[in-house]
Amino acid sequence: MRDTIKVTPFKLILVTPFLILLSHYLAVFPHEYAHSFLAWILGYKNNPFSLNYGGTSLLNILLLANIDQNVDNNMIYSLGHPIHVALIAFIGPFMNGLFIGLSIWLLKKEKIKQHPYLFYFLFLFNLMNIGNIYDYVPVRTFVTHGNMNDVLNIEQGLNISPWWIYIVIGYLVAFWIWQLF
Repeated sequence: MRDTIKVTPFKLILVTPFLILLSHYLAVFPHEYAHSFLAWILGYKNNPFSLNYGGTSLLNILLLANIDQNVDNNMIYSLGHPIHVALIAFIGPFMNGLFIGLSIWLLKKEKIKQHPYLFYFLFLFNLMNIGNIYDYVPVRTFVTHGNMNDVLNIEQGLNISPWWIYIVIGYLVAFWIWQLF
C-alpha cells in the first residue's frame, strides 16, 4: 500500500503559483493551436505553429495576455467563407470543452484523489478551461466588435443571434461550474 503524500500549507503555497501558470498555459495554448491548425487544414495558413505569441512582456509571459491564433478572418470573409470563420472560431472553445470533460472525469477517479497535487492541478486545469469559455459566454456573448472574439466570429459566420449562444452554451457553462464545485 502506498503512503499518502502529506500536503502542508507551506508546500501548497510554494506549488500553487507554478500549478496556476502550468494549468493556464495548458488551457490557452491548445485553444489557440486548435484555431491555427484548423485554419491551416482549411488552407488559410502556411504554418499551423505560427501563432502571435504576444511578445516578452511580463504580463504576456505570466498571463498570455497578448497571444492569439494569427488567423486572418477578414481574408477568409473576403473569400466568401463565413462558415469557415465560424468553424475556426468554434474549435478553440471546443478544445477547452474537451479538456473540461476530461478533467471532470479524472477528478472523480479514486486513483487521482489519492494524489493530492495531481488532483489540485486537475482542479486548476478544469478551472482555467471553464474560465476560458466563461470569458466568452456569458462575458463576451453580446460584444459587437473585435476580430479575435470567437463568439462574435461564430455568430457572424453562421449568421445567428447571440441569444442562441448565450442560452445553449450558457447552460453548458453553468453545468460545468456546478460540476466544478
